[in-house]
Amino acid sequence: MRFIFCALLLVTGSCNNRVYDVIARFDPDKPAVGLDDTYRKYMRYVYRGSDSRGHRVLKTVSEKTLTDTVLLEVEYLLVSDTHRNVIYITTIPDKYQKWYTRNLLPHPSWINAYDFNTFHFGKITGEGEYTFSLPGGSISRVWNVEIAVDEIKIDRIDQKVDGYRQEAIFVSDAIGFPIFFDARENSNVVFSSYKDRLLPCDFLNRKIYIKEERRGFRIYMEFTCDPTAKERRKQKRIEPYSYVISFGKKRVRYSPLPLLTD
Repeated sequence: MRFIFCALLLVTGSCNNRVYDVIARFDPDKPAVGLDDTYRKYMRYVYRGSDSRGHRVLKTVSEKTLTDTVLLEVEYLLVSDTHRNVIYITTIPDKYQKWYTRNLLPHPSWINAYDFNTFHFGKITGEGEYTFSLPGGSISRVWNVEIAVDEIKIDRIDQKVDGYRQEAIFVSDAIGFPIFFDARENSNVVFSSYKDRLLPCDFLNRKIYIKEERRGFRIYMEFTCDPTAKERRKQKRIEPYSYVISFGKKRVRYSPLPLLTD
């Protein structure tokens, strides 16, 4: 049980160090998953708060029964029924429990790649069934979900080997509360370090580029950025520029190859 939730949905206090690399040279001809307009975007907020008895608890929504809530983590779920693709992205858990509360972008629905931590690539394999497969395909984890107009709820997570279920975990029983992802409109993907909140970098071509490496995958994302007021003033940059970030194989938890076949 612990194994599955550590792999997919467990929130812990980690660190605030960024986990991407900045790439100077980039090949745009790599295979890519294009995030076109068929993708619906969902967000999940994880809060720490105190219940009516003063006990520290974690919740996925800021409920009225919680006090002194602190936002620990933001998670993203991108779903395309057309391509039958699912992409689950975690952000870096906030060790000091201040980062996500203080550093808010101008639009609450923006998805900020600056905080990305891990990528989980999956496919829609049935009604209310999202499957995430490890390289080789023999081991997979399956989310059994309820889909409503404005939210997705994870009911159960199955671990399968060669297509046969080995273990079934009911989410509410395992962690004490349900897991919901709320739908978000106009959720543009941006890159912003929060130093200049009004000038985020825009996601160029809306593609996640894939490079298969030994024992894993590396992914790339390209952004186009406007110079900040400080850069313009010091004439470090005058024109928009490209910014490419890369995430190594430790950050890509499930194979993205099935998403390249649609």
